[in-house]
Amino acid sequence: MPVFVYRALDSKGRAHEDQIVAESLVSAREAIRRKGFYPVEVRDDRAGFWTSPLLALPFRGERLSFAELVGFTRQLATLLNAGIQVVPAFSLLIRQTREEAARRVLTKIREAVNEGASLSGAMGAYPRVFSNLYVSMVRAGESSGALGTVLERLAHYLELQQKLRRRLTGALAYPALMTLVGFAAMFFMMIYVVPNVVQIFRQARQELPWPTRMLIQASEALSAHYALILLGVAILAGAAVAWSFTKQGREFIDRAKLRIPLIGGLVHKRAVARFGRTLGVLLAAGLPILEAASVARLVLTNTALEAAVEEAREEVHKGKRLGSALERSGLFPPLFTDMVGVGEQSGSLDKMLIHVSDYLDQESEATIQTLMSLVEPLLILVMGAVVGFIVVATLLPLFEISQLIR
Repeated sequence: MPVFVYRALDSKGRAHEDQIVAESLVSAREAIRRKGFYPVEVRDDRAGFWTSPLLALPFRGERLSFAELVGFTRQLATLLNAGIQVVPAFSLLIRQTREEAARRVLTKIREAVNEGASLSGAMGAYPRVFSNLYVSMVRAGESSGALGTVLERLAHYLELQQKLRRRLTGALAYPALMTLVGFAAMFFMMIYVVPNVVQIFRQARQELPWPTRMLIQASEALSAHYALILLGVAILAGAAVAWSFTKQGREFIDRAKLRIPLIGGLVHKRAVARFGRTLGVLLAAGLPILEAASVARLVLTNTALEAAVEEAREEVHKGKRLGSALERSGLFPPLFTDMVGVGEQSGSLDKMLIHVSDYLDQESEATIQTLMSLVEPLLILVMGAVVGFIVVATLLPLFEISQLIR
């Protein structure tokens, strides 16, 4: 249903501004009067929302960025722990939110809760905003009566994920930029620079050295067929992406990710750490271990690991311990399974999971730093070798021509 922005007066003549969800403008005015207000101005919130062509995309109405979600969770936890009820807390957050898409989503959730729906149920209606993990933790907080505490744990978890994302993005930015600039420079030289130099060689009518002949052949092929080459690369990339969305493609890629030297170990550690931290947070929120494992399995994003967790979950359902069940899969590090076993025996599984996940994250960061320290000089060497070959292949005939002139 659409969201309406209104300005109204109460019985004492005080002005109030807020948003309300209704089927039509008439329904919105009736709902405002039922609140005891006299509507002065009521307008469809989409009138201002669709003014920008960029913001007029269909999906903008039900999307929050990850940063917005983190900030919203932290603010909501603070308000609830301060003793403010859910609906007034949402009203405060709506007034503080500047992003129109976020305000629309929060308004609809507030109205649903105000009409009797649970907060987890209202959030569950927006799966593109609130993940299964988020909704499950909110549901656990509602069941335990400690929603503010659970949201605070969730906010801490999301903030940590945001920090890890930023570190990984920052580590990959320089190599990605270097690769892009290097390929652009080589493409420019092969398309525009080398063909002009070749004319000098042809006018000299002398036998060219083999590096120059190779360079000329590559340049001519690229100049004549670069459109077909780019089209072929785009088609192959599109076919690979489409295949990766199939069941067989995803399973093959997920298995291959874990076997790549160096990178496979990093992907493995990060996935296990993400699973362990999520499971620990869910258990600390009060979810039963079977439900918590089912939700935490979704954050692995690897079919092989997901299948191993599902098998372990079935064994736990039969009465086995989680640590031994994960160990039998052979896909979880011994340190992780041993710590899970210790946590089960001591009755502090949630704390142990978060502790071992912190350790794995630290190892992952150390691995990333090591890889980046190797990747940067390796990229420089590769780009330098390619550019050096082009320069040498271009200069060799010029040196020979200058010798002939002397």
